[in-house]
Amino acid sequence: GIFHSGVWAKTVRLFPELLSGKTRNECPVMSGIGVRYHPDSAIIRKCSFRYAICAKIVGEVLGESEQFLGDLLIDWRIRILLENRIIRGKGTFKTMRDFAIRKYLFNRGKHY
Repeated sequence: GIFHSGVWAKTVRLFPELLSGKTRNECPVMSGIGVRYHPDSAIIRKCSFRYAICAKIVGEVLGESEQFLGDLLIDWRIRILLENRIIRGKGTFKTMRDFAIRKYLFNRGKHY
């Protein structure tokens, strides 16, 4: 599954507060991101209804951001969106090069 890969395990070891249920202001990883920019909306905007390699979407989100965001943060948010079924993925989910993502078809009418 998505969260059973070595990359996710390494992320949790590096940033255990991501799973602690803390709010964005309490979480050191998310507290560095300004209120006016959150990567989820950019990730969803960059996804289309056709599958695209996750690394491509990560690069586009990083390029659009006015703030410094690490690719690890974007990858983590993509995995959260996948787990919550906001976007859909296929592949091995080992690294961001090994899987592709797209919007769910039922999201067509929603604007993010």
